[in-house]
Amino acid sequence: MSTPGVPAMGSGALELPPYSLDVQALDLGNEVKAVGLELVETESREPVRGKEAAEIWSEMFPALAGKEAFAVDFFSHLDRVREFCKMRQIAWREAAER
Repeated sequence: MSTPGVPAMGSGALELPPYSLDVQALDLGNEVKAVGLELVETESREPVRGKEAAEIWSEMFPALAGKEAFAVDFFSHLDRVREFCKMRQIAWREAAER
């Protein structure tokens, strides 16, 4: 989800927002509501990282979950999540190979 582009000053072309949230429905069975979310840089399509990503995700998670329980799977960022948990002595469990 990204905000609509706005015309760039004097060019007539649309100026795109710096980041986009790509949303994809996931089919995990009839009893499961699931979506895939990816926060990317609009032009390069690279995942947003660092302070900007942390600020955006920290605002989005509460809004996305509402009052329902949810799980987060960082399958494309396992190395970073593993290192983060080790550095902070956080227990974690790695799922079986996919």
